[in-house]
Amino acid sequence: MVLIRRTWMLLHFWKQIHSVHSTLHLQRHSVAAAAAASLLSQGIRKMSQLHPESAEMVKMFKIGGVPYPSCASIDEARYLSRKTCEKFQLQEEFKGTITEMSVDTPAAAIPVTVYKPEQCDENPAVFVYFHGGGWTVGSRVNADSSLKYISSRARCIAVNVEYRLAPEHPFPACMDDGNHVTSWVLKNRLMIGATESSPVGIGGDSAGGSIAAVVAHEVKPLAFQVLVYPNIDLTYPYPSYKEFGAAEFILSEETIQWFRSQYLPNEKDRIHPRASVVHQPSFSNLPPALFIVAECDALRDDSYEYEKMLRAAGTPAELVLFKGLLHGFFHLPGHYLENCPLAYDHVVRFIQRHGRSSSAR
Repeated sequence: MVLIRRTWMLLHFWKQIHSVHSTLHLQRHSVAAAAAASLLSQGIRKMSQLHPESAEMVKMFKIGGVPYPSCASIDEARYLSRKTCEKFQLQEEFKGTITEMSVDTPAAAIPVTVYKPEQCDENPAVFVYFHGGGWTVGSRVNADSSLKYISSRARCIAVNVEYRLAPEHPFPACMDDGNHVTSWVLKNRLMIGATESSPVGIGGDSAGGSIAAVVAHEVKPLAFQVLVYPNIDLTYPYPSYKEFGAAEFILSEETIQWFRSQYLPNEKDRIHPRASVVHQPSFSNLPPALFIVAECDALRDDSYEYEKMLRAAGTPAELVLFKGLLHGFFHLPGHYLENCPLAYDHVVRFIQRHGRSSSAR
């Protein structure tokens, strides 16, 4: 009888254990299901934020887009980037001169395209621009339409820079190129059709914005800086990386990490002040800054943070947020027919205000 009772007690004990395990499993499953449902709900809600132009871009990317990390080679990634840019450029006639030039630097000859409109100010501003593309893809084609538009309407001269790309030329090659070309422009304003006293400013989008931000610290004097959704901290600490880092938003976390691995093979360089401009020692005595920001962009918070840092140091800064737009919209005017002209007009007015001033920093 004792043996039977002990056996019964042991069986009852194991039933209780199994019951507890089953309950915990169901609870974990319920929690996981709830978390997945919450994430799906958040994703749907965020996708509903998209402007119709962005929603259409997402639809096209789902049908025929190839994420850069999935490309078989760097050459394939660059080919896809170029074809996308060519597809969505505007065929707007540029009334003026377009001149191909080359800037000799200690490391290489850097090609540049100089746009000078027919209707140019007597003492025109010069706008030196660095295209985007994760320091790895992209070319002057990215910025061709936007610079024709901005140059014509701001009545300024634009210089479109073909800086060297990673991984063949990793950090800090593009920063060196940015410095050398901008310094060359300051010394050779007459050669590009400006005057000796023409104010010189800089700008760029995404990776090009990070180049422009660093150049503003290292080359003087400059009259203004235009930073279009720049990447200012390569440790990626801000909430928007997670908030908009899903593949649906095109510039995914995976793509961001891929770009960084091409550009910064040494992890310790992520906090170098020439790679992550937030680590510069000072943010005062910099040229006035304009930020053009896309709301549904993993890099959105970079602009928020850097604008606050500049303002806190006494550097004039203003930020324009474009609701419902994705990263990359600025160089695709043939698709973003409503929003690109609005963004370009903000840049035009900014150049007109600060490009006619003698208070370069």
